[in-house]
Amino acid sequence: MPGNAQNTSVPVRRALLPIGLVVLLAGVGVGVYGCRTLATIDYDARDITPAQSLAAEGPSGATTGAAHAVPAPGTVYTARDSGILVGPLAETGALDAGVFWPEVVRDDRFLMSNGEDDAAIMVTRTMRVQDDGSVEVVRAPEDPEAAPDFGARTVLARTLEGEVVVRFNQASKIESTFDPASLFLPASLEAGESVERPFTVDAVGPRFGTGTGEGSITVTGHGTQGVRTPAGDFEAFVFSSESSFQIGPATISRTRRAWVALPGNGTDASDGEMDLPGIVAEESGQTVKVFGIAFSKKAWVSVLAE
Repeated sequence: MPGNAQNTSVPVRRALLPIGLVVLLAGVGVGVYGCRTLATIDYDARDITPAQSLAAEGPSGATTGAAHAVPAPGTVYTARDSGILVGPLAETGALDAGVFWPEVVRDDRFLMSNGEDDAAIMVTRTMRVQDDGSVEVVRAPEDPEAAPDFGARTVLARTLEGEVVVRFNQASKIESTFDPASLFLPASLEAGESVERPFTVDAVGPRFGTGTGEGSITVTGHGTQGVRTPAGDFEAFVFSSESSFQIGPATISRTRRAWVALPGNGTDASDGEMDLPGIVAEESGQTVKVFGIAFSKKAWVSVLAE
Protein backbone atom coordinates (compact mmCIF):
# COMPACT_ATOMS: atom_id res chain seq x y z
CA MET A 1 0.00 0.00 0.00
CA PRO A 2 9.25 4.43 2.39
CA GLY A 3 12.94 7.08 4.42
CA ASN A 4 12.39 10.73 4.07
CA ALA A 5 15.09 13.30 3.53
CA GLN A 6 15.25 15.58 6.57
CA ASN A 7 17.77 18.26 5.55
CA THR A 8 15.29 20.62 3.86
CA SER A 9 14.90 23.96 5.64
CA VAL A 10 11.60 24.71 7.38
CA PRO A 11 10.55 27.66 5.13
CA VAL A 12 11.14 25.67 1.93
CA ARG A 13 9.39 22.61 3.34
CA ARG A 14 6.31 24.65 4.22
CA ALA A 15 6.18 26.12 0.74
CA LEU A 16 6.46 22.75 -0.98
CA LEU A 17 4.33 20.63 1.34
CA PRO A 18 1.02 21.38 -0.42
CA ILE A 19 2.49 20.38 -3.80
CA GLY A 20 4.11 17.28 -2.36
CA LEU A 21 0.92 16.06 -0.69
CA VAL A 22 -1.27 16.67 -3.73
CA VAL A 23 0.94 14.73 -6.12
CA LEU A 24 1.78 12.06 -3.56
CA LEU A 25 -1.88 11.15 -3.17
CA ALA A 26 -2.91 11.61 -6.80
CA GLY A 27 -1.79 8.21 -8.14
CA VAL A 28 -3.87 5.15 -9.05
CA GLY A 29 -5.22 3.26 -6.05
CA VAL A 30 -3.14 5.39 -3.72
CA GLY A 31 -3.14 5.24 0.07
CA VAL A 32 -0.87 6.54 2.77
CA TYR A 33 2.34 4.59 2.99
CA GLY A 34 5.00 4.27 5.66
CA CYS A 35 8.40 5.82 6.10
CA ARG A 36 10.46 2.82 5.02
CA THR A 37 11.93 2.35 1.55
CA LEU A 38 10.27 -1.09 1.41
CA ALA A 39 7.00 -2.19 2.98
CA THR A 40 7.01 -5.77 4.28
CA ILE A 41 4.34 -8.23 5.29
CA ASP A 42 4.52 -11.46 7.29
CA TYR A 43 1.90 -14.20 7.01
CA ASP A 44 2.09 -17.78 8.21
CA ALA A 45 2.26 -20.16 5.24
CA ARG A 46 1.43 -23.13 7.50
CA ASP A 47 -2.13 -21.82 7.87
CA ILE A 48 -2.68 -21.51 4.11
CA THR A 49 -4.99 -24.01 2.41
CA PRO A 50 -3.42 -24.70 -1.02
CA ALA A 51 -5.89 -24.13 -3.84
CA GLN A 52 -4.88 -27.51 -5.31
CA SER A 53 -6.94 -29.25 -2.63
CA LEU A 54 -10.05 -27.40 -3.76
CA ALA A 55 -9.94 -28.50 -7.41
CA ALA A 56 -9.91 -31.81 -9.24
CA GLU A 57 -6.56 -32.84 -10.70
CA GLY A 58 -6.04 -34.21 -14.18
CA PRO A 59 -3.61 -36.98 -15.25
CA SER A 60 -0.50 -34.79 -15.07
CA GLY A 61 -1.49 -32.87 -11.96
CA ALA A 62 -3.16 -30.08 -13.94
CA THR A 63 -6.44 -28.87 -12.51
CA THR A 64 -9.69 -29.22 -14.42
CA GLY A 65 -12.73 -27.04 -14.03
CA ALA A 66 -11.05 -24.76 -11.48
CA ALA A 67 -12.16 -21.13 -11.36
CA HIS A 68 -8.52 -20.09 -11.32
CA ALA A 69 -5.28 -21.79 -12.29
CA VAL A 70 -3.07 -23.21 -9.54
CA PRO A 71 0.68 -23.83 -9.45
CA ALA A 72 2.07 -27.29 -10.17
CA PRO A 73 2.14 -29.66 -7.18
CA GLY A 74 5.45 -29.48 -5.35
CA THR A 75 6.05 -25.81 -6.16
CA VAL A 76 8.62 -24.39 -3.74
CA TYR A 77 7.80 -20.93 -2.42
CA THR A 78 10.35 -18.40 -1.23
CA ALA A 79 9.77 -14.99 0.31
CA ARG A 80 10.58 -11.86 -1.65
CA ASP A 81 12.07 -8.88 0.20
CA SER A 82 8.47 -7.69 0.70
CA GLY A 83 7.50 -11.00 2.30
CA ILE A 84 5.26 -12.17 -0.58
CA LEU A 85 5.72 -15.92 -1.12
CA VAL A 86 6.37 -16.88 -4.75
CA GLY A 87 7.47 -19.86 -6.81
CA PRO A 88 9.91 -19.85 -9.77
CA LEU A 89 9.17 -17.25 -12.48
CA ALA A 90 8.58 -18.63 -16.00
CA GLU A 91 9.24 -15.87 -18.52
CA THR A 92 6.43 -17.08 -20.78
CA GLY A 93 2.69 -16.58 -21.17
CA ALA A 94 0.40 -13.60 -21.64
CA LEU A 95 -2.30 -11.70 -19.78
CA ASP A 96 -5.69 -10.85 -21.26
CA ALA A 97 -7.14 -7.73 -19.62
CA GLY A 98 -10.50 -9.51 -19.52
CA VAL A 99 -9.14 -11.71 -16.74
CA PHE A 100 -8.98 -8.65 -14.49
CA TRP A 101 -12.33 -7.17 -15.55
CA PRO A 102 -15.13 -8.34 -13.20
CA GLU A 103 -18.52 -9.53 -14.46
CA VAL A 104 -20.20 -9.41 -11.04
CA VAL A 105 -19.76 -7.55 -7.77
CA ARG A 106 -16.69 -8.86 -5.91
CA ASP A 107 -15.76 -8.34 -2.27
CA ASP A 108 -12.23 -9.51 -1.42
CA ARG A 109 -10.31 -9.03 1.81
CA PHE A 110 -6.59 -8.22 1.84
CA LEU A 111 -3.84 -7.99 4.41
CA MET A 112 -2.11 -4.69 3.72
CA SER A 113 0.98 -2.99 5.16
CA ASN A 114 2.23 0.50 4.49
CA GLY A 115 5.57 0.03 6.27
CA GLU A 116 4.70 2.29 9.18
CA ASP A 117 3.50 -0.43 11.54
CA ASP A 118 4.66 -3.98 12.08
CA ALA A 119 1.12 -5.37 11.99
CA ALA A 120 -0.77 -5.59 8.69
CA ILE A 121 -4.25 -4.06 8.43
CA MET A 122 -7.27 -5.88 6.99
CA VAL A 123 -8.97 -4.05 4.11
CA THR A 124 -11.88 -4.97 1.84
CA ARG A 125 -11.68 -4.33 -1.89
CA THR A 126 -15.05 -4.12 -3.66
CA MET A 127 -15.21 -4.21 -7.46
CA ARG A 128 -18.56 -3.18 -8.93
CA VAL A 129 -19.65 -2.68 -12.57
CA GLN A 130 -21.41 0.67 -13.05
CA ASP A 131 -24.36 1.49 -15.33
CA ASP A 132 -22.03 3.17 -17.83
CA GLY A 133 -19.87 0.04 -18.09
CA SER A 134 -17.01 1.37 -15.96
CA VAL A 135 -15.84 -0.44 -12.84
CA GLU A 136 -15.70 1.19 -9.41
CA VAL A 137 -13.00 -0.19 -7.11
CA VAL A 138 -13.42 0.77 -3.45
CA ARG A 139 -10.86 -0.11 -0.78
CA ALA A 140 -12.06 0.19 2.83
CA PRO A 141 -10.15 -0.65 6.02
CA GLU A 142 -11.80 -2.93 8.55
CA ASP A 143 -11.48 -0.17 11.14
CA PRO A 144 -11.80 3.21 9.35
CA GLU A 145 -11.07 5.17 12.52
CA ALA A 146 -7.81 3.32 13.15
CA ALA A 147 -6.68 3.54 9.51
CA PRO A 148 -8.65 6.31 7.78
CA ASP A 149 -6.08 6.84 5.02
CA PHE A 150 -6.21 3.22 3.83
CA GLY A 151 -9.50 3.93 2.05
CA ALA A 152 -9.59 4.68 -1.68
CA ARG A 153 -11.96 4.81 -4.65
CA THR A 154 -10.89 4.30 -8.27
CA VAL A 155 -12.92 4.27 -11.49
CA LEU A 156 -11.64 2.07 -14.31
CA ALA A 157 -12.85 1.95 -17.91
CA ARG A 158 -12.34 -0.25 -20.97
CA THR A 159 -11.31 1.36 -24.24
CA LEU A 160 -12.57 0.24 -27.64
CA GLU A 161 -9.26 -1.58 -28.02
CA GLY A 162 -9.88 -3.49 -24.79
CA GLU A 163 -7.35 -1.68 -22.60
CA VAL A 164 -8.11 -1.04 -18.92
CA VAL A 165 -7.51 2.61 -18.03
CA VAL A 166 -7.88 4.78 -14.92
CA ARG A 167 -10.30 7.70 -15.21
CA PHE A 168 -10.64 8.80 -11.59
CA ASN A 169 -9.16 8.22 -8.16
CA GLN A 170 -10.11 9.51 -4.72
CA ALA A 171 -8.00 8.98 -1.62
CA SER A 172 -7.34 10.98 1.55
CA LYS A 173 -9.71 13.76 0.37
CA ILE A 174 -7.76 14.18 -2.87
CA GLU A 175 -9.71 13.72 -6.12
CA SER A 176 -7.70 12.97 -9.26
CA THR A 177 -9.08 12.95 -12.79
CA PHE A 178 -7.02 11.46 -15.63
CA ASP A 179 -7.65 12.79 -19.14
CA PRO A 180 -6.20 11.30 -21.23
CA ALA A 181 -6.57 8.33 -18.93
CA SER A 182 -3.68 6.51 -17.30
CA LEU A 183 -3.05 3.00 -18.62
CA PHE A 184 -3.67 0.22 -16.11
CA LEU A 185 -3.44 -2.84 -18.39
CA PRO A 186 -3.18 -3.18 -22.18
CA ALA A 187 -5.73 -5.45 -23.87
CA SER A 188 -3.10 -8.16 -24.05
CA LEU A 189 0.34 -8.24 -22.48
CA GLU A 190 2.98 -10.87 -23.22
CA ALA A 191 5.96 -11.81 -21.10
CA GLY A 192 8.84 -9.53 -22.05
CA GLU A 193 6.54 -6.93 -23.66
CA SER A 194 6.40 -3.27 -22.57
CA VAL A 195 3.65 -0.78 -23.42
CA GLU A 196 4.02 2.99 -22.83
CA ARG A 197 1.22 5.58 -22.69
CA PRO A 198 1.05 9.32 -21.82
CA PHE A 199 -1.52 10.72 -19.37
CA THR A 200 -2.64 13.96 -17.74
CA VAL A 201 -3.69 14.18 -14.08
CA ASP A 202 -5.74 16.98 -12.49
CA ALA A 203 -5.74 16.70 -8.69
CA VAL A 204 -8.14 18.66 -6.46
CA GLY A 205 -7.78 18.75 -2.68
CA PRO A 206 -9.80 20.91 -0.28
CA ARG A 207 -6.86 21.15 2.13
CA PHE A 208 -3.98 21.36 -0.32
CA GLY A 209 -5.28 23.07 -3.46
CA THR A 210 -5.09 21.80 -7.02
CA GLY A 211 -2.44 20.71 -9.48
CA THR A 212 -2.23 19.50 -13.07
CA GLY A 213 0.59 17.41 -14.45
CA GLU A 214 1.70 15.52 -17.54
CA GLY A 215 3.34 12.14 -17.41
CA SER A 216 3.72 8.68 -18.88
CA ILE A 217 3.40 5.10 -17.68
CA THR A 218 5.10 1.92 -18.91
CA VAL A 219 3.55 -1.48 -18.22
CA THR A 220 5.77 -4.56 -18.59
CA GLY A 221 4.88 -8.24 -18.59
CA HIS A 222 7.24 -10.60 -16.74
CA GLY A 223 5.66 -14.03 -17.07
CA THR A 224 3.79 -16.62 -15.00
CA GLN A 225 4.54 -17.42 -11.38
CA GLY A 226 2.94 -19.25 -8.51
CA VAL A 227 2.09 -17.02 -5.57
CA ARG A 228 1.03 -18.18 -2.11
CA THR A 229 -1.37 -15.98 -0.15
CA PRO A 230 -3.45 -16.44 3.01
CA ALA A 231 -6.35 -17.18 0.63
CA GLY A 232 -4.49 -20.02 -1.09
CA ASP A 233 -2.14 -20.66 -4.02
CA PHE A 234 -2.60 -19.02 -7.43
CA GLU A 235 -0.91 -19.35 -10.78
CA ALA A 236 -0.57 -15.70 -11.73
CA PHE A 237 0.72 -13.50 -14.48
CA VAL A 238 3.21 -10.96 -13.16
CA PHE A 239 3.32 -7.42 -14.51
CA SER A 240 4.95 -4.22 -13.36
CA SER A 241 4.35 -0.56 -14.09
CA GLU A 242 6.51 2.53 -13.82
CA SER A 243 5.06 6.02 -14.09
CA SER A 244 6.44 9.51 -13.73
CA PHE A 245 4.82 12.93 -13.91
CA GLN A 246 5.56 16.49 -12.89
CA ILE A 247 3.54 19.19 -11.14
CA GLY A 248 5.47 22.42 -10.71
CA PRO A 249 8.88 21.65 -9.20
CA ALA A 250 7.83 18.19 -8.02
CA THR A 251 8.51 14.98 -9.96
CA ILE A 252 6.64 11.87 -8.85
CA SER A 253 7.77 8.37 -9.79
CA ARG A 254 5.63 5.34 -8.96
CA THR A 255 6.28 1.61 -9.30
CA ARG A 256 4.02 -1.41 -9.01
CA ARG A 257 4.55 -5.17 -9.26
CA ALA A 258 1.34 -7.19 -9.29
CA TRP A 259 0.28 -10.84 -9.51
CA VAL A 260 -3.00 -11.37 -11.42
CA ALA A 261 -4.83 -14.70 -10.99
CA LEU A 262 -5.12 -16.66 -14.24
CA PRO A 263 -8.23 -18.68 -15.23
CA GLY A 264 -8.25 -22.43 -14.72
CA ASN A 265 -8.75 -25.05 -17.43
CA GLY A 266 -12.06 -24.81 -19.24
CA THR A 267 -12.63 -21.14 -18.45
CA ASP A 268 -12.24 -18.17 -20.76
CA ALA A 269 -11.83 -14.46 -20.04
CA SER A 270 -14.62 -13.62 -22.49
CA ASP A 271 -17.21 -16.24 -21.50
CA GLY A 272 -18.98 -13.96 -19.02
CA GLU A 273 -18.81 -16.54 -16.25
CA MET A 274 -15.48 -15.63 -14.69
CA ASP A 275 -15.20 -15.05 -10.98
CA LEU A 276 -11.53 -14.27 -10.55
CA PRO A 277 -10.10 -11.98 -7.87
CA GLY A 278 -7.83 -10.11 -10.29
CA ILE A 279 -4.74 -8.90 -8.42
CA VAL A 280 -3.99 -11.28 -5.53
CA ALA A 281 -0.66 -9.77 -4.39
CA GLU A 282 1.00 -6.42 -4.97
CA GLU A 283 4.10 -4.38 -4.15
CA SER A 284 4.04 -0.63 -4.75
CA GLY A 285 6.44 2.24 -4.21
CA GLN A 286 6.57 5.97 -4.77
CA THR A 287 9.31 8.60 -4.80
CA VAL A 288 8.81 12.36 -4.78
CA LYS A 289 11.62 14.71 -5.80
CA VAL A 290 11.43 18.48 -5.54
CA PHE A 291 13.86 20.48 -7.67
CA GLY A 292 15.62 17.16 -8.25
CA ILE A 293 16.15 16.52 -4.51
CA ALA A 294 14.56 13.46 -2.87
CA PHE A 295 11.58 14.64 -0.81
CA SER A 296 10.00 11.33 0.26
CA LYS A 297 9.98 7.59 -0.43
CA LYS A 298 6.95 5.45 0.33
CA ALA A 299 5.88 1.83 -0.17
CA TRP A 300 3.10 -0.71 0.47
CA VAL A 301 2.44 -4.41 0.08
CA SER A 302 -0.80 -6.42 0.10
CA VAL A 303 -1.91 -10.07 -0.26
CA LEU A 304 -5.33 -11.65 -0.71
CA ALA A 305 -6.65 -12.89 2.64
CA GLU A 306 -10.20 -14.10 1.81
